Amino acid sequence: MSDCFEIIPLDTLFFRGSTPMESGMMNVVSVFPPPVSVIKGAFWTAVHSKDGVFSAGLVNDEIPLEVTGIFIKKFDKDNKKLYYAPAPATWYYDNDKKISSGEKLDGIKLIEAKKMQETEKLGMTSSAGRVVFVKAEKDSKSLSGAWVSIDFLKNPKSKFGKNDVLFEGDILTKENRTNVALDSNRKAKDGQLFSSTHLRLNDGISLVVCFKEKLALPEEGKLFFGGEKRISKFKRISEDSLNPLSSNSNGEVFVSFVPVEATDESVNSIVSSGKIFATAGWDLAKGFHKPTTNWIPAGAVFNTKINDSCVALKSVPAK
Repeated sequence: MSDCFEIIPLDTLFFRGSTPMESGMMNVVSVFPPPVSVIKGAFWTAVHSKDGVFSAGLVNDEIPLEVTGIFIKKFDKDNKKLYYAPAPATWYYDNDKKISSGEKLDGIKLIEAKKMQETEKLGMTSSAGRVVFVKAEKDSKSLSGAWVSIDFLKNPKSKFGKNDVLFEGDILTKENRTNVALDSNRKAKDGQLFSSTHLRLNDGISLVVCFKEKLALPEEGKLFFGGEKRISKFKRISEDSLNPLSSNSNGEVFVSFVPVEATDESVNSIVSSGKIFATAGWDLAKGFHKPTTNWIPAGAVFNTKINDSCVALKSVPAK
């Protein structure tokens, strides 16, 4: 990671996945974390804009930026600064109930799902051939979709502390909005209402993104981020505190800190992952729909280093 920025929203955020937004639809819920395309587009526009007017002329899939990390920054009750990364999909907590706050994990055991037999050893067949799967202990719950402190990732322990994990409710709240479609003259269309759910980050929470490239941006400034051209502040921060694990490429398994495009190579390398999701949308540069793209969620664990967003995952210590 060579260039990292803290993003501080000045309003709500909205990141659409592949769900269409049409009149009469009941609700479209923002995805989180934001898709890689949104991050690249926002920062590329900030680099190549003057007075907020985009001038570079590239469509999104041509933007030569590589996002290497998406993190959460939080200040705890003692005003201590903490950073969190997407939780590895092979990590579980020892409880049969779904927990909504990371503080409630204090003292609960961390369970690491282990790679087991291939499907052929179970008498099963797959079009993908030999498929590795993982298995956790009975009554455990997956941490896939949660966020784990970078300090904990560096030195995992057998039990969680109260500041080691963040769940969605620790990070954001959701706000329902009613919207009206506009015509080419920016006037409301009669009867064409739809609703959407925006996200508002909780107090003391901000988003951090890192790029492989050094960006030609000032130390701080403002950019349009997400739908409806909502404005956020950005501030460059040191990358040293965001180096969670060794970059050793000889590890047994690797966790990705950004969503990974679902290609044959990446899908066949999955050890454990959350549900694959799709993104689409409208390409302002082309003036046409973006192609639908499938993504493996951040926190997915692979048996090989897929790209620069992947780092070797340390094993959980014995009891």
